[in-house]
Amino acid sequence: MARLLPFKLPRPLFTRPEALYHLLWLPVVYPVAGGLLFGERYFRQSDVFIVGSLTMLGIHAVDLLLLTVLVKGIITYYADAQQIRRRNLTALGVGTLLAALMSVGAVWVCSRVPLLGTSFSVGVALYLAGVGGISALLMGYVLIVTDTYGRWQAIQTEKEELRQQAMQQQLDALKGQINPHFLFNSLNSISSLIAQEPQQAEAFVDELAKIYRYMLQAHTRIWVPLGQEIYFARSYARLLMVRYGPALLIEFDVYEGQEPLGVPPLTFRNLLDEILYHQIAQVGRPLRIQVSGAGKQQLLIRYNHQPRRLRVQAPSAGFDQVVNLYNLMGAPPPQRETAQDEERIWLPLIPVPAATSPAGTT
Repeated sequence: MARLLPFKLPRPLFTRPEALYHLLWLPVVYPVAGGLLFGERYFRQSDVFIVGSLTMLGIHAVDLLLLTVLVKGIITYYADAQQIRRRNLTALGVGTLLAALMSVGAVWVCSRVPLLGTSFSVGVALYLAGVGGISALLMGYVLIVTDTYGRWQAIQTEKEELRQQAMQQQLDALKGQINPHFLFNSLNSISSLIAQEPQQAEAFVDELAKIYRYMLQAHTRIWVPLGQEIYFARSYARLLMVRYGPALLIEFDVYEGQEPLGVPPLTFRNLLDEILYHQIAQVGRPLRIQVSGAGKQQLLIRYNHQPRRLRVQAPSAGFDQVVNLYNLMGAPPPQRETAQDEERIWLPLIPVPAATSPAGTT
């Protein structure tokens, strides 16, 4: 039956509170319906009582199944939060009308059972239609309240999960702010520059201060404007190129029109670390990384494909961490592909509100 319906029914069809509600209605509905349909014979004659009760039980089971499928189908069909009013009114209205029609049908079915000795009566049919409609209204109300409460619980659970994920992401960002490998290599580079090129060593320290100031602020942000992230990425790239020398070349060619868009903070640090971890950067085999615009809402990061054979422990989560950040925000994640002689990362950009001055300039 479920395959023939244009919507997916919940499993189980009846929850425990709903089943309890229907059971509690039985001692109320059956005496009223039996008295109207069969008169005093329903209470005095055992055969009329048994056959009448079984007949009403069969009719009630079919009616209850149809009504539940219909009401829950409407609830499932109008699943959006903006459609809650239409969902409730449609479910209650259609359910009440169907229940009234089925109550009239129940009178006709009982009139066809010879032992019961009842005939079809318009007055009784209309009276039962009213009782059935009221019962359906109450049932629909219970189903709607149950569904609304279930949705509220699901939303609260999802919010809690997102909050925990955000806290975990902030913790991961805090752990990655002061990368010991990067700091150790930077100090070594400063040490070698002080004796040979003191002016460049001073500029190196200034760039290092900008980078760590940005990193210390990054964990409080979810998205940052592209201009701020590029400003940080250029400083980070300059330090890397000083450290690797002619073995590494990093270029940025980003359209100005893309700067109002945003990315998660530290995206370029994670991606550059990922690339340097997986690719060879040697004087004889320089690694060239180019960051450029690819349309209005994405960047293209290209670098030559020359993978390492021996690897050490990764300094950061890299590309996977960036993908997790995008997934956490419900945005399309970056995509990566490998061509013959180069690898490419397509980085989506997300519109964000205008921000203040770029990080590192204050």
